[in-house]
Amino acid sequence: MDSPSPLIKTLGEEAFGNLLRGAARCQISQNRYFSLPMNDLMINKGAPGTLYMMTRTFLNPGKFPEYEAWLKNDWKPAMEKAGVTQLRVSRPIFGLPSGEVQTVRMIKDFAEIDGGPILQQKLGADGARALNAKTNGMVRATTISIIRVRADLSYLPPMPAGSN
Repeated sequence: MDSPSPLIKTLGEEAFGNLLRGAARCQISQNRYFSLPMNDLMINKGAPGTLYMMTRTFLNPGKFPEYEAWLKNDWKPAMEKAGVTQLRVSRPIFGLPSGEVQTVRMIKDFAEIDGGPILQQKLGADGARALNAKTNGMVRATTISIIRVRADLSYLPPMPAGSN
């Protein structure tokens, strides 16, 4: 993060400035933040895809250690049992309010969304409800977004070694 942007290195200062000015005409807002990967919670099996579901979980104050333990001991094993092959978990530490955990899980296609939550599909309604009930008092709110990655427009860092 201390070296120049890969775009500056590739395009040069002037072309990069032109690119930013052009993009600024298309933007309403922009938010940049730094997030620490939680490598022991990641799954990296098989090839990455182009569709992902990002869940932002906002925790109640002081609940991160308890929530992290739930992620490690209950949630990740359930995601592995559900057959998830690509999963990234991170904790924003700069540029966003504290108390957030982000998970980004690969989905096969848009039709997967129609089936409902993956843990409900794989564990059944009662199993998913029991798993999620363990977070009562920890989670304040969640938001979910769908992300489509275009490799031709993306710079994707490699997954950390030993993340599966």
